[in-house]
Amino acid sequence: MPGDSSGFFPPLDYAMLWLVLGIALLALVAAWYFSVFYATRKRLPVGEIPMPPRKLLSLRARYLAQIDQIAAQHQAGQLSARAAHQKLSVAVRGFAQELTGVKTGRMTLAEVRSAGLPLVGDAVEVFYPAEFGVQDAQSLGHSADIARQLVSTWS
Repeated sequence: MPGDSSGFFPPLDYAMLWLVLGIALLALVAAWYFSVFYATRKRLPVGEIPMPPRKLLSLRARYLAQIDQIAAQHQAGQLSARAAHQKLSVAVRGFAQELTGVKTGRMTLAEVRSAGLPLVGDAVEVFYPAEFGVQDAQSLGHSADIARQLVSTWS
């Protein structure tokens, strides 16, 4: 009744702002929990990343062809021994990077070894004298064989 003065009033509605703030606060708490669990999850060590066999086989074929091309260019006189060894190093590092995700392109030999890639480190160590030395330490044939062996046996 209008004009009823019994002292009872209907309940007041909350402002929409409080509902929006409550939902936003719940979303922030959920996002915080997700970020904590995501940041502290167990990750696979380098080298134990599962690789689909088809991708591994296609990568292997592509890099073996690249190594063969480098050796053929050197035999044809299109590449010096130094340039050929540098290209072999780039090929081996690129293969390892595509498989593991570790950016090996600009790593030193010590950094490659400490990244958990000893096979790549061994191959790069063989290439180093011919890449940076005054004389060829090993023939390109030997270096290309090492690169082929690394690419062929990586699992």
